[in-house]
Amino acid sequence: MSKTSMTHFSDDELMAHALERPREDITEHVKTCRQCARYVEDIRSIENDIRGLPEEDVPERVSRKILTDARRKNQPEKKPFGFMWRGSFPFLVGLAVIAAALFLYFLFVYLH
Repeated sequence: MSKTSMTHFSDDELMAHALERPREDITEHVKTCRQCARYVEDIRSIENDIRGLPEEDVPERVSRKILTDARRKNQPEKKPFGFMWRGSFPFLVGLAVIAAALFLYFLFVYLH
């Protein structure tokens, strides 16, 4: 049982209890804790108010925009080509130093 303090359940647990999965330990707690009981009552009241709202048709352009945004968020982000080199700067400097050292080595070895 995860509690935020020694006497109260978390908001997530109370919300799940109120809306989806009643738990016996929370039911017992709510019987004696006015604060948690009020929270559960408020959640259930809000749910009932929402269920009582008339259903409205969503305009086609709004549906299309929501679906387009959702698809866009599910696609991997395209990064510019130069982006992959930004984090590699120390590696590239090291590589350049090694290349220069090898060049100088072969230059002196084969020219002398």
